[in-house]
Amino acid sequence: MISHHSTAAEPEPILLTIEGHLIGRIESLTDSSDPARIIRSYYELMPQEQRDTVEIHRERLALLLPAYRVAFTAADSAELAQVVSDIETQWAAILRIHAQQFTREVQQILIAAYGEVYSLIFAD
Repeated sequence: MISHHSTAAEPEPILLTIEGHLIGRIESLTDSSDPARIIRSYYELMPQEQRDTVEIHRERLALLLPAYRVAFTAADSAELAQVVSDIETQWAAILRIHAQQFTREVQQILIAAYGEVYSLIFAD
């Protein structure tokens, strides 16, 4: 049996929390951290297969932005509806991966980070 005694005045900070098989909050990241860095940091903790899958959906989401801007600017409701539907499909796939990999707290952190990165389409 190993006994661990701590003589430090304060406990060591938790850098990563894992709940069951879900990845928890990275304590070293703050709300003021760059949103792209936040997303990248959490995604680096996922298994490679899920990381590759989520990157495919992120790329597809990024490719939809120009079409969204054009349809929005032109006030083309039919085209806008189609692009929004395509965006929602990619976003839903990303959220499913988040739910499988991360705690609810991290899911909310990632949603906020995505909201900053993609502010045009995720505006309230």
